[in-house]
Amino acid sequence: MSTKRGPKMSDPAHEDVLQFVRRNTCPFVTSGDVAEEFPEVSDRTIRKRLNDLVERGDLKRKKVGAAAKVWYIPDQRSASASSCSPSSVNQ
Repeated sequence: MSTKRGPKMSDPAHEDVLQFVRRNTCPFVTSGDVAEEFPEVSDRTIRKRLNDLVERGDLKRKKVGAAAKVWYIPDQRSASASSCSPSSVNQ
């Protein structure tokens, strides 16, 4: 019986996640939005990347419900909230 694991799944780099947030049509993202972009990565890893980017000062985080959070680029004012679908706020 082999104890070797398969090839390691590559995590998205912090820059990959940041680029996704930058090119998103909505001025904010949920962890679910990012998970859809990187389906091979666990939700835990996605949240870690987003929180790391907050700690680095690249993103800000806002609590929008009992457990819901959104992440956004602090100086990104060009995107309009009207371009967001209502479902993206409820994730």
